[in-house]
Parts: sequence; C-alpha cells; structure tokens
Amino acid sequence: MSFSDIVAPRKEVLTGTGVEGIIDLENLRDASAKQIEARPRDFLDLTWPTKDITFVIEKLHSRFTEAKRTEGLFLFEGYKGSGKSHLLLLIYHLAKNPTAANDWLKRHNLECALPDDIEVIVHKFTDFPLYALWNLVVPPTGGKARTSDRPPNLDELRAVLKGKHIFLILDELEMGIRTITDPAVRDQNLAFLQMLTEEGHRAVDAPVTVFASVYDAAREPGATLKRVPRIDVKFSDPSDRTKIVLHRLFQDRDSVDRKKIETVVTSYRNDWKRKGMAVTDQYCDQMLQTYPFSPELLRLVLEHARDLFQGTRGALGLLGALVRQCHRTQDLITSAHATLRERSIRNLLIDLDPGSTKIQCAQSDLQDLQDLPLSEEIVSSVLMATLAASGRSKGLTEKELGKEVLKPGDDVNVFKGTLQAFHKLGTYFHEQEGAFFFDPEEKPNAKVEYRSLNVKPSEALAEAFKFWKQELFHSGDSTVFQDPDQTKAELGMFDRSRPRYVLAPRRLTREERHQLYFGTPNRNLVILLEPKAKDFNALEDPDIIKWAQRQIAATELQASAGPVERKRQFERIAKEDKDYILRAFKNAGFAFVWFQKYGSSPADDQVEVEPLGNVTSREEVEAKLRQQFFPVQRFEEHINERLSDFIGKRVRDVERTYQEALGFPIPTHATTILDAITNLCKQKQIGIRHERDKACGRRPDVSPNELLDAIVSEPFEDNKLTELEGLGSRPTTQPTGGASTETPETETKAGDQIAPTTKATVYLETPFAHGVGDLRQEVAVVLSEHEDAEVQQVTFRIFFEKKSCDFGTLPSGLRGSITGLGDLTADLTIAKTGKFTKGDIEKMVEGLPSLPGGDYKAELRIIVREEEAANGTSNR
Repeated sequence: MSFSDIVAPRKEVLTGTGVEGIIDLENLRDASAKQIEARPRDFLDLTWPTKDITFVIEKLHSRFTEAKRTEGLFLFEGYKGSGKSHLLLLIYHLAKNPTAANDWLKRHNLECALPDDIEVIVHKFTDFPLYALWNLVVPPTGGKARTSDRPPNLDELRAVLKGKHIFLILDELEMGIRTITDPAVRDQNLAFLQMLTEEGHRAVDAPVTVFASVYDAAREPGATLKRVPRIDVKFSDPSDRTKIVLHRLFQDRDSVDRKKIETVVTSYRNDWKRKGMAVTDQYCDQMLQTYPFSPELLRLVLEHARDLFQGTRGALGLLGALVRQCHRTQDLITSAHATLRERSIRNLLIDLDPGSTKIQCAQSDLQDLQDLPLSEEIVSSVLMATLAASGRSKGLTEKELGKEVLKPGDDVNVFKGTLQAFHKLGTYFHEQEGAFFFDPEEKPNAKVEYRSLNVKPSEALAEAFKFWKQELFHSGDSTVFQDPDQTKAELGMFDRSRPRYVLAPRRLTREERHQLYFGTPNRNLVILLEPKAKDFNALEDPDIIKWAQRQIAATELQASAGPVERKRQFERIAKEDKDYILRAFKNAGFAFVWFQKYGSSPADDQVEVEPLGNVTSREEVEAKLRQQFFPVQRFEEHINERLSDFIGKRVRDVERTYQEALGFPIPTHATTILDAITNLCKQKQIGIRHERDKACGRRPDVSPNELLDAIVSEPFEDNKLTELEGLGSRPTTQPTGGASTETPETETKAGDQIAPTTKATVYLETPFAHGVGDLRQEVAVVLSEHEDAEVQQVTFRIFFEKKSCDFGTLPSGLRGSITGLGDLTADLTIAKTGKFTKGDIEKMVEGLPSLPGGDYKAELRIIVREEEAANGTSNR
C-alpha cells in the first residue's frame, strides 16, 4: 500500500512541472484566466486558513461591522516565500469576488462582511516603479485633474476619499521606496504614506485600508509605518506551514480518515520497537499530524531550511517532487527518499547548497559505497540534515537516522553495518557528538590507495578494457573477450556487414575459439586478436587490476576534490595509472588468429596465429591485414579459383559468401569484393550483367549499390567495349564505383576541330574518423587530387556507441527525455545531392552533429575528366 491510497495528491503535483509556489499579483490582469491568480475559486481552493489569514479576516470583519475606529494599515512582514503575496491576493478576491469568497469562508466557518462598493487598487512596485505614491489614490478617484509634482495635503486627500471604501494593496513596497533616488521625493512619499495610513485609522467609516508587504519593518518604509496604529502579520507559526503544505499538495488531507493514518503509524512504531528503536507517544502524534511526511523531514524542510528555501515556496517544490517520486511505492515519505539520483530533487537541493560543495561530498561517498544496502537512503537523510542545518546543530543521530531510513521489513543490523562502513570509509562522512553529517574536509588517509580498496577487481578490469578499446584500439565495433557467450552477445549488437573485432586479454583455448565462431552470423568478418605474448593474461594480472583500481579511485577523488592543487594531484595519479595500463596492453601486442579450416569439433580446426608486429589501433590492424594478408589481388585469385561456384550468382551473394565462410580471405574493407570482381571483369576473367549495363573487359557503368545486384557470368563479347575501342576512348579505370560518360562541353575556334572531353563519375570514400575535425581532414585528403571536381552526392555515416553512460550528458536528440544510466547505439546516415565544391563539403562536415567518441565517414560521388579518372586512384 502507498500513501496515495489514503491521501490523494493534487493533479498538478503529479505533473512534470510540479507545484507552482509563486504568487504574482501581476497575473490578475490575465484576461484569459489561465493563471491561478485570475481564477478566484481555484485559488481559494488551494488556500488554507492559517492563523495569520484567520486573524486578518477577523480584523477586516471588525473594521466594517463595528462603529468604532480601527487600524487602517495591515503590515505584512516576511522574507520571500513566506506568504505575503498570497495573503494580498486573498484580500483582493474577498473584495472583488464576494460569491466565491463567501463560499470559501463558509467552508472554513469564517465570516468577513465587506462593503459591496470597495475599490481595489493593486500595485506591484517591482513591475511598475512609482515616482509619486499619491498618484495611485488621487488621479483614479479625484474628479478634477491635479499636478503630481507634490503630494496632496490632508484636506485634499479627504476630499478624494469622501464616501468611498478603497483597498490599497501595495506589494513589494519596500523595493518601490528604495528605487526612488531623490531623497526629497523619497521623504515626500514616506510622509504621504504616513498621512494616508493615519487617516485610515482616524475615520470611523474606513474610507481607505492599506495592505503593504515588506521584507524588514525596521527599514523604510517599515520604520515609518510602524509609527501608525496597524495590524502586524509576521508569518511565524510553524504549525501553519505544515498545514499549508499538506493542504497545497493533497486535495483531501483535511478530511482524510484518521484511522487509516493511525494504522500506518502503528505498523512503523511496532517495527521500530522490535528493532530496539522505541519512540515516544509524542513522536507518534507528530506522525499523525505530518502524514504522509515524517516529522523529521518537515522539521528539516520547514524549520531548519526555511530561510534557505525562501519560506514555504521552496519547501513546496521539494516536497512536491518527493510526492511525485514516491506516490506509487511508499507509505511514508522521509528524508531518505530525497535521492541525488533524481534530477528534479538534486536541482532543488542545490538551493540549499549553491556551490554544490556538500552535495558533491555526498555523491562521492555514495559512489564509493553504493553497493552497500541502504547506502542511498543513509546518504540522502544525512545530506538533507546537513544542508538544512542553517546555523543549527547539523546532522542526525543514529536513532533519528534509523527512523528516517528503516521501514517495516528492513534489517536493523544491515542498517548499522552500512552506517559503520560510511563512518569508517566515507571520505566526507563525519561524526561529531553523536550526529552524522557531510563536510568538505577530507579525512587524513592515503586517499587513492584507500579508495581503491572499494573498487571491485571486475570493475577495475572493465575500466582497463575500456581504456584498451577506446584509448589504444580506437574502435566502437570491438569487444573484449570474457567468455564465448558474452562475446557473441556483444558482437550481435554491432553492424554485421562490417568487420567486428574481438580483443582477447589472453591466449584462448581451441574450445573457446571454436565456440566463439560457432553459429555467429557473418563470422568471417569476426577478427580475433590475441596477445602476441603467449604468457600475457590481463584477467589475472595483479598489476593491471591494481592500476585500474587506483585509476578509478583517483578519478573519483579528482571529481570531488576542492582545491585546484588537490585536483591536479589526483589527475596526475589517474593519468600515470592509466598510462601503465595502456603500456601493458601495448607491450602484449596483437596476434591475428586466422581460421584456415573450421571443423566439426575444436580438434578439427586449423588455425594460424600471425603476429602483427607493433600495431595497436584498429586502423593499424586493418592496414596490416589489408596489405600483408588480404590485398585485393588475393581475392581476385581466390574468386578466379572458384569461378564455377560464383557464376550465375549476384555480386552481393559473392560478398555474403566471403563474409560468412571461415577459411576464405577476410574482406577487411567495405569495397574489397567489389574491387576484386570489377578487376576480374576488366581482365575479361568474368562478365558482369546488370539491367543498366553488361560489361566484360571494362568497368560496368553502374553505381556500387547497383553493382551488388549485378550477376557474375562467363566472359562474353562486350559490344560497347568494341565501340569504345573503335572511338579511341578508354573505359573508366576506377578501382571501384561506376563511371558514366557525358556529352562534353566543347569550344571551337575558326579552323579547329571539335575536341570532345568525356567526363566520368568517381566514387570516393574516407576511412572512419574519430570526430568531426578528423573527418574534415580525411575529406580534404581524398579530394586533394580533385580540387576542381564537382561533387554530385555526399553521404555521411556516423556510428556512435556508449556503454553504461549517463543519458543526461547526451544530446536530447539521441536519448529523448530518458535519464539515468544505460547503453546507447546510434547509426546515422545523412545524404545530400546537388552540385557542391570542395569548400561546400568541408562546411557540411563542420555542420555535422558533434558526438564525442563517434566514428565519422564520408562517401562522395564526383565528376572529373575521364583522363583524370583513368590516371587517378580511388579512396574507396
């Protein structure tokens, strides 16, 4: 059961925006009545008759029903958020909306008889600074125009007020007087204000009543107003704040069945008693009054943190967020639910800790000990008590903390064990005079080594492997081998049409290799790299594990360190330990494991382990494999040897065969098979048939995508080749892609023959680059030999992958509104067709979305002169 089964939260509390705690009198002018201030019944429904409100209503009723002199000034004094504007707005609606007001008064057994002809003048000085206060009263009510350069005297004022009832509501009056820079004018305004309020007291018929809000009555204009008989309201009763909050957040809190609340309180009391945490009857009575909040939570928020939270306003925001978070799961809301993991709560807690110093301390200790049960609840409660201290004794005792953290069913011994662990291991978790709190002062210890003891070896290895993949190997399409099933599952998340890399932290057994490739789709594109050093085993290397533990510890300490020099020390330690890890993997090197034959059992497998020298990155590995092991010529020979298997098949089927068949050469580049088949066609070893073009002895006039749908055939007589040879033209000689001839633009001079210039289409492609800046350089390189070429089409491919990342740090276009930790993989393609220059393409690259850690690639279709195409080389 949750507390929402007993008390019903208001709908607005459960929405994404939560409670609006600010009353703005300017919204009274909202003609559409969308704002709560302009909707009297809705506003009154949210208004709880506090002692201050009841007191003001009684005084107003007395002023207009008793034939005697009464105070004509109501002075509301309090800090921001204390309720001044709310009370001013209530007075406005009592006077201007009597029907709604009388219904509200009857509902709460109150009486306030006001005249029907009250003229209400509302002025908010922060929105409309005023040079002459008397202009609020004299021009609107006077018959004859008068100059405003001097205040009216008493007779003039009485003439204006005669026979009237005026409510003058002055919000932020203190700011209005303070903004008048001329001392003489300021004194005139203060004198008029004193005369006006005194007149409000003199006259029995109450012609004018002034309602003024100030922050500090000891300063002007408060000092002047205190000379006048008045009604003072200081918003100081803490029990009122509790009732305001409960009424504001719950639609039926004042009418709920008390027995249902008593059932919950009794269950908690009995459970605490069994755990040796007996509580008094007085505390249980407080729980009945504050339900569904714990008394300790409301004490911290409404009393200790009142000034920091700007009175009730900020408290409503935090407590409303807690209701929204817990309304389906908790039967009692305590400070333990104010978790830093919830963004809305963390942002509100920052109001209590503007520099986030103590919040960072709590986050640091929570990260260290987050695996301990009840750790998040303990940190949340202790942090709340620390932030709300505001000059009072900070922190919570073990007994107070236990009532906030423990709920029925929790093990008190687990709670005590975790609390002791924080006391012993928490860097910023302090204890003084029996109270626990957070403080930026670090405990004197060998920080990094001490913190590293809390890092699990498995976490340390994961961090080391992340460095290996990202900092050394530079590849998103790679996984570190832990076991065959885990590795195959991760491989399944990558693009199967591209080479996928398995980095083995040790030499694998025959059985592990066999199981890794068994049933894996496109398994010939799975490239297994094992350590070149046979005795290397990162899984059991104590040095690598220790370096990683220290690196994690130093990084965490750096994030929470205060002084810049302290941060630099942790940063230096983290960098040194990461360098040690990378050096160990670099020294281990890579050996390429190539299946010559994949048998029915591990014993039947034929495997060659080829050392790759000093290569460490994916780019270096791919270059090594492409140049030393799998050049295009090798594929040409391999296809030629098996022509009978490929004749009649589509090119994409041939490509798929090489992606799947272990023991075949591995196509490490996207166009390797296309290049080999195109070259064989040019050599008249095969023919290529496509509905757009049939070629043998030349490159087919089709695009790379169209070439995949072409059929490999026996060599045949190519009539088009004969025609081209007869015209003395050469076919396009690009290694990949299609080339098309176009009718040349010609220039003739007198006596000259027309010299046709045939243009060809060339397809270029960059390797994958790490970031927009690197891609821009790669594009400049591939276009460097075609400075004047016209780019007809450009396609950008972006692959982005993040594991165990905080979604809140990613662009909203990728993760939507999802927050928290998780994995994200994105494969984005952006294409444009037109007529572009090299400069245009570089500007497009600069305009690509920035995804730190993403792989970027560009594919271009350009138009060049045929002789340039024939002599040039493709980067695809």
